[in-house]
Amino acid sequence: MLAVRVNAQRSMASDDGAAAQQGGQDYLHHCVDIAAELGAKFVGGPLYGEPMVFAVPPPVPRSDDEIAARAGRTIEAFHAVAPMPKMPA
Repeated sequence: MLAVRVNAQRSMASDDGAAAQQGGQDYLHHCVDIAAELGAKFVGGPLYGEPMVFAVPPPVPRSDDEIAARAGRTIEAFHAVAPMPKMPA
């Protein structure tokens, strides 16, 4: 297993625009490549959600609509990355 973590520049859920969302997808692609090279069978960690949860100040509260939109962006990003067949079985 390879553990990974998002930040503000690589959040697939970001509402700051396509660059941060693409940064998240690129990071996940990179992590899958590294995991495959290491022979890892899983990539895990906080790959989505609110980066910097433990930072001060805390994350901005989100409305239900904002949470749903962030979840939708994350799901779309996972679908874009999911076809990568490099992970060992």
